[in-house]
Amino acid sequence: MGISLSAMRTIAVAGQPNTGKSTVFNRITGLHQRVGNWPGKTVDRKEGFREHKGSIYRFVDLPGTYSLSPQSPEEDIAATYLATGDTDAIVVIANAARLERSLYLAAEALSLGKPLIIALNMMDVAEDEGITVDIPSLADNLQLSVIPMVATAGKGIQLLLDTLSDRFAAKAAPEHHMPATSSENNPNVATDDLAGRRAWIEQACRESVRRSSKGHDRTRSLDSWLLHPILGRLLAFLVLPAGCVLGVTAGMCTGGLVLMGAMQAVPVISEIWPGMLGSLVANAILPAFGWVCALLSIIAAVHAIFHFLEDTGYLARVAYLLDPPLSGFGMDGKAAIPLLMGLLCNTVAISSSRIISTQRQRFIALAMLPF
Repeated sequence: MGISLSAMRTIAVAGQPNTGKSTVFNRITGLHQRVGNWPGKTVDRKEGFREHKGSIYRFVDLPGTYSLSPQSPEEDIAATYLATGDTDAIVVIANAARLERSLYLAAEALSLGKPLIIALNMMDVAEDEGITVDIPSLADNLQLSVIPMVATAGKGIQLLLDTLSDRFAAKAAPEHHMPATSSENNPNVATDDLAGRRAWIEQACRESVRRSSKGHDRTRSLDSWLLHPILGRLLAFLVLPAGCVLGVTAGMCTGGLVLMGAMQAVPVISEIWPGMLGSLVANAILPAFGWVCALLSIIAAVHAIFHFLEDTGYLARVAYLLDPPLSGFGMDGKAAIPLLMGLLCNTVAISSSRIISTQRQRFIALAMLPF
């Protein structure tokens, strides 16, 4: 894919955890992605590219963050990049079913002076829970572009790209931002005032969101089980190891078959290709290739399963449930994920330990893994 850097627009994709941010990013960029690490960090840096209406867009998938006041390495990366990154626009992914909570990040991001678009994801979940969002009213109250989306079904992706294209094609000035003091334009809004931000969000939601008493809150009914102090913890100790076992099984059914084929081919190659070179291929290169394929398949499958659990919000609930007992060991609930994954493989557990908030807590968790 030939990309001209001079003609490329950089779009930061930000959002709180469990808003479907990575799903939106994957839908937009497809296979045109590259993954590395943020400079000096072990946190994944995902970038993807998309050509639309003759323009190239580089989308940067930022780590999930609840606010621009960082409490973890991931949140620090997101806040720093948004504040100092060379971005042309910011797309904030919001959860339509939890709109007030999701809009707080957008309220903070407005003060950065970048064009900002709200991608209102999970509209289907909101509808199932009896929540109706009046998109034109919300956009009018926020004075921002609001794109309704169901990212899992690909709905809204094209509209988001068209909105970005129209913004840059028109060379429009940045959209309305919250003023620096409460005396400007709107006395309820202030960039440096928490109460002002809350008032701004509450007013927009009050005029744009309707809740039906007939709506069935699936999340609330599920949480009565998943967050139960006893049953919820028992489920966590079953679901997470089961996810690991399922990942291993899926990996062995893919890369494991490559390994079996490679091992079966060893005596055949040794017989038809005698000598040092044949021995090198049969006894070293081929088995190594098979093992690499098998291990990569297993790790990829495990990470895919846990990525799904994270997107559904289940991992956040596990962290919440196990926070009290783990706090007695000097850790918080985030350490529950690598500790439970360590029941299967310490390598995967060590990799996932980067989500733990502090270096001290990470060290305690890693020291506990062998036990």
